[in-house]
Amino acid sequence: MIFSNSLGWIGNLFFLWGVYSLGKKNIKGFYYNSIGNILYVVQSLILKNVPLLCLSIGLIILNIKGIVEWTRKKGKL
Repeated sequence: MIFSNSLGWIGNLFFLWGVYSLGKKNIKGFYYNSIGNILYVVQSLILKNVPLLCLSIGLIILNIKGIVEWTRKKGKL
């Protein structure tokens, strides 16, 4: 239980760091959010929390889409 709680708190920190970075118009925010969501996926598998698992996978997909769109608009892809 302590391990899964730690994963959740670390995931929260990465997610908040990602939101802050995106607010500063920094593409790294998508990466930070994805790391946070990967930690949520692991936590949800440990806790058998299907709603959190589905949400986290969906947010990872949206972060990947955000990275692709961002780099496409910048002409880097």
